[in-house]
Amino acid sequence: METLEGLGRISTWLWFDSTPLLLFQDKLLQMGIEFMRMWMVNPVFLCNKHLLGEHGEIHKHRHNFIRGHSIEGRRGQIEPISMAFRHDVLTSEMSRRRMNHQSPYSQPDLSMYDLTGFTVDKEASLAELVSRCQHCQKRHRRIIRAYR
Repeated sequence: METLEGLGRISTWLWFDSTPLLLFQDKLLQMGIEFMRMWMVNPVFLCNKHLLGEHGEIHKHRHNFIRGHSIEGRRGQIEPISMAFRHDVLTSEMSRRRMNHQSPYSQPDLSMYDLTGFTVDKEASLAELVSRCQHCQKRHRRIIRAYR
């Protein structure tokens, strides 16, 4: 198990409950370790890495929902109710880019969760995305210029 200096052994937390890991989020980001999330921005702005990453995040969380795992630490980062629709939007963009997609998604039962506050601020998300990823920033600039 990998140990991150100054943080102890945290890698197992990542799979079971993200809450403890979020306590160290700033330090991990400084170390170059990124957290996956639902960006909820127009997928044409996403670079391939972020497009595939958000797609994978949706599938990862389906497993968490089926198993009844806690998602409390992900408020503001995911929108469980929107996952099936978002999956379809992302896979449409993946197809447009000629990426191979063979993982259908069906919305699991979310009735056991209190989903209050599980929304993503799309404007803040876009601002963070283009500040963190030069590839997404270039795509965003190019597309915005094309529509001016």
